[in-house]
Amino acid sequence: MTRLINSIVLMVVCLGTGLVRGLYAQDALKPFRMAVFPFEVADPSDKTLVSDARTITNIVRTNLVQYPQYEVMTRQDIDKLIEENQFQISSLSSNENLSKLKMKNINYLAVGDINIMRRRYIITMSLLDISTGQYVYSERNAMDPDDPAFDTDLDQLTDLFIRGVGKVIGGKATFDSELGIRVTTGTGGTLSFQGKEIAKLFADESYLISIRKPDAYLLKMRFGNGHETTRSVTITSRGVIDVQFGMPPAKPEYVRVDTPDADSVQVSWKDAGVGITYAVYYNTKDDPTTAQVYGNPLSGTSTKVENLEVNKKYYF
Repeated sequence: MTRLINSIVLMVVCLGTGLVRGLYAQDALKPFRMAVFPFEVADPSDKTLVSDARTITNIVRTNLVQYPQYEVMTRQDIDKLIEENQFQISSLSSNENLSKLKMKNINYLAVGDINIMRRRYIITMSLLDISTGQYVYSERNAMDPDDPAFDTDLDQLTDLFIRGVGKVIGGKATFDSELGIRVTTGTGGTLSFQGKEIAKLFADESYLISIRKPDAYLLKMRFGNGHETTRSVTITSRGVIDVQFGMPPAKPEYVRVDTPDADSVQVSWKDAGVGITYAVYYNTKDDPTTAQVYGNPLSGTSTKVENLEVNKKYYF
């Protein structure tokens, strides 16, 4: 028999098992509404400084947008808000301004300023909690705008600030609830709840999902290496359940593919450990993000993939 499936690349994905302790946990998650106000400058007549401040503001806003736990207002909406209310950055925490911001359903403000000392930028980034009127987090660094390492230093400061914002806010939902799931990951990753991405977590960071009613809920964590772990949680009574996601095991070794028939392949691999289930994904192009899972999760070490199209390249 002629071998008609002419090229196969292997990609077998392990599904590890997350550890669950306790038992409890929204039919709708509401992200934090956040505004990034324009960074102030020490000398408004310095066009270069003003331009750099605008760029840094945009960098902070763009980076925050990547995190689904935040609903970040657009620059156009911020400009309109400032113009309509005549906000001054120095008095944002006044009771009058806080009331105006609350009326816009804003939970947090990211603000900053740039001062100059000995030709170095002193950049400060701060987080204002609208509910309390208190600045709850801040980062500062001095850097030379003419140094080739300036962009790298700025990226590090922004990343440090956003990490701190995530830890201060702690993934709390914007409503009170006596039901919840607290998710912790030792390695970081993207968390999905009920099929929707809701947060990007750093290593050893926790995220609290508030729940409005007892029910069964599905969690998924996608790690940096592309592996995913799923967990089903059934909530039966009030309280908060802890769910821990660790890094799933590496893909199995000694993966082998045989072609017993013209339109099928037999995929087998070495057992990667006790209690591990596997999923075999396939695609007609080398793109893991669009691959489809074949069949149900497997506890064994082989499966037959059938009904493939002849004379076509497949990736597994």
